[in-house]
Amino acid sequence: MTHTAFAPHPLTTRWIKTALASPEWVDSTPFRAHLHYLVGSTGLHWRVVALFCGLPVRVAERLLAVGPGQRQPKRISHYCAARLLAVQPRDLEQTRDQEIASVQVTALLEGLVARGYSIGALARRVGAGEVELELLLRRRWDTCSQLVGLQVNAIWNELVGTDEPEPGEVVRSIVSA
Repeated sequence: MTHTAFAPHPLTTRWIKTALASPEWVDSTPFRAHLHYLVGSTGLHWRVVALFCGLPVRVAERLLAVGPGQRQPKRISHYCAARLLAVQPRDLEQTRDQEIASVQVTALLEGLVARGYSIGALARRVGAGEVELELLLRRRWDTCSQLVGLQVNAIWNELVGTDEPEPGEVVRSIVSA
């Protein structure tokens, strides 16, 4: 397995240590840059990166100012900053090869299909083949890649409009795999 070479990390260690020494809130600028770096270097959708990092989708959305009329926050919580900083592009790249149990991913797919979304449209958004998703839906596969799980969950959050995963603790089980 080969890993893609990435540009040097955009944040300096000294600045980060100084910023994280603050008890509750930190300047969002370097962490916004890091989120842009993660999204840009991996090519993953920002929702997928946010889920993997354990960031609330709304925090990531505001950091990137992707919503209509959104302003970027000047500060973010120490907790969110630390969660974001703990992830590097190689961690996200490894989700392609990491296998997870597909039960909860299948439940999300079933929920999306029940809401009228086609397998073809979902497959295009996930970046997987229709056959792969169809086999997951038919419960023919016991596992899927962690990346597929994260992408399905991100699509659920976007299309169903919830920040919290459903059903159950899907994100926790997908990320901790």
